[in-house]
Amino acid sequence: MRSFIAASMGLLSAVGIALAAGPFDGTWHGTVEGSSGRCPQGAVAMQITDTEIVGRFSIGGAQVPFRGTVTPDGAVTVAYDYPAHGASGKMTGKISGSDFTGSFNSLYQTTSSSCSRNVAAKRD
Repeated sequence: MRSFIAASMGLLSAVGIALAAGPFDGTWHGTVEGSSGRCPQGAVAMQITDTEIVGRFSIGGAQVPFRGTVTPDGAVTVAYDYPAHGASGKMTGKISGSDFTGSFNSLYQTTSSSCSRNVAAKRD
C-alpha cells in the first residue's frame, strides 16, 4: 500500500510539473517597423511555451517562420532562415510583463544588404 501511495504521489507531482505554465506563456502579436525607408514593415505573431518560442514574421507578403528561446528574465533570442528570399537573421529583445520590445535584423545574401527593424508585441 505504501508503494502505491508513493507511486501515486510521484505521478501527481510529474503531472503538476507538466501542467505548470511559464511566466511568458501565451500568444503574442505585434508590429515590425523598419528603421529606414528601404526596410518593409509588417507584423509578428509568436507562441511561447515554457522557454520555447515559435512564430512568424509577415513582411512584404512573405510569411517567415522562426524559432527561438526566452530566458527566465525575459530575454528573447530567435533566428530564421528563409532561403526562398535569400534571407536569414535574428530577433533579440526583452519581455517585461505583457510587453515585448526588440530588434529584428535581416541579411539578404543575394543583394549583400541588410535591414534593421523595431519590434513591439503584446500578449493576447
